[in-house]
Amino acid sequence: MIITTGVFRLPADKYFKILFILFLRRKIVWIFFIAVILSVALWWNFDFFYLLLILIFLVSPFLLMIKYFEYIAYPQNRWNILDKYLIIDEKEIVFHFTDKSLDRVLWSDICFFKMRKAAFLLYTDKSHFIYIPKDAFGLNEEYLYFYRHMLMKINSKEV
Repeated sequence: MIITTGVFRLPADKYFKILFILFLRRKIVWIFFIAVILSVALWWNFDFFYLLLILIFLVSPFLLMIKYFEYIAYPQNRWNILDKYLIIDEKEIVFHFTDKSLDRVLWSDICFFKMRKAAFLLYTDKSHFIYIPKDAFGLNEEYLYFYRHMLMKINSKEV
């Protein structure tokens, strides 16, 4: 069965939220470690508080912005930030962008998937994913076929 979705894109606020959650989950140990070190330094010398404020409000947002723009510069991330529709079959997912360009992802390139409340996230590695909203499917039968047949292939393969 060939499934064609409607035109969609991932809004920037949702995209950034997903990226931020992924970052926190992968780096939680380091964040905790840095927080403990900063707490000890603050307890030891209260003047360190001013340096901490500078780090939090000046340096951190700048570094976060640089990392965000570095991340979205990857070619795989155009899968999420541009308007597109998908043609999904048994072998691959074909992206048809509104600028008339095409991109393909084989099912064998997808490592795992996660279901969110309103979308599927198909991961090609730990930090790159394909966002497919559940309401992009025109018919309920297409949605069910995609979930039962195509996504279960991912779930059953060795990662």
